[in-house]
Amino acid sequence: KRKTVCRLAGINLLIAALLFLHACQVNAHASTFGIDKRGPRHMLAACLESGLYKNYPDQKLVREIETIYTENDQKINWTVFEPIMQMFGGNSKEYNPGLRKFCLSCIRSDPGGYLRYLFSRFTDNIRVTFEIKHAKSDRGNAAEQFVLQMQNQIFFPVSIGQVYLIYFALLFLLIKKWLKSGQCPWYYLGAVGILSAIIISVFVGTYNVYERCMIYILPFTCFGMALLFRDLAGAVQKYGEIPANDAEVYRE
Repeated sequence: KRKTVCRLAGINLLIAALLFLHACQVNAHASTFGIDKRGPRHMLAACLESGLYKNYPDQKLVREIETIYTENDQKINWTVFEPIMQMFGGNSKEYNPGLRKFCLSCIRSDPGGYLRYLFSRFTDNIRVTFEIKHAKSDRGNAAEQFVLQMQNQIFFPVSIGQVYLIYFALLFLLIKKWLKSGQCPWYYLGAVGILSAIIISVFVGTYNVYERCMIYILPFTCFGMALLFRDLAGAVQKYGEIPANDAEVYRE
């Protein structure tokens, strides 16, 4: 088991190192630390939603950005991104060092405000569900509508807040089992690690429709629920067992 774990850990570290080197290369050529060619629109969305764009020293530029933002009812969408990115010499599908410099300047002007904004992402989306919004529409044939509605009923009513509850329950059991037995409960560690990585990366690295970006968390959520139900069933079975002395009396 130790050899298998070390081998898998080594492969993961190698992959992580390659991704990091690739991101560094992209950053050196385009001033955007990432693995794709898109401009820093996620940082722009964060600066707009948090209001940090108002802290930029060039107030004339701030007023122009604010005009674009307010004319679109302060909604984060492509009609806001495109004209602002063009102001810095690019569009949403191009590298944009000027926009990245602008966003970093805004974030560095109030790091505490930026952290509070990130925290609000985690808390403000507790009630958001993964339900497919168009499942009840008239599009598609009857068979397609049946499949979509079944998916909604079985999987997608789960909310982000319920994912939090499952995550913290798994984290509690991970710590409890590890301390009690002295051995790492790998299933629990894997479930907690994957759920943590998905939740944090989505809320920190994306914007707007978080349920769409986080949809692939559902299989791991179901796996975590299976672990919790297994523990619950074991506890019920243990509670219902007849003690040895009582069992002898019962047989007599």
